[in-house]
Amino acid sequence: MALILTLKEGEKFYVDDDPIRIKKVYSGDHAVVETSDGRLVDVMDDRMVEVLDDVLVSLGLSYQSGWARVVIEAPKEKLILREKNYGRRE
Repeated sequence: MALILTLKEGEKFYVDDDPIRIKKVYSGDHAVVETSDGRLVDVMDDRMVEVLDDVLVSLGLSYQSGWARVVIEAPKEKLILREKNYGRRE
């Protein structure tokens, strides 16, 4: 089952300790994310792309300009958090 996060440009989510930043949202079906190693990845609504080992992302349709609905598929062992919650974990 996928996790869906709605994030705006510049926001991050974390997969374990690896940040993924929403670099640019071009439309509801196209965005660019930046991985922890600085790699830029085009993310679309019609296919999943691997951003980290065993971590796939795509976009869900968003009607808000500058926002992306990020669809994330990862093994259950991976902790996925919004940036604001990353610092709160114990």
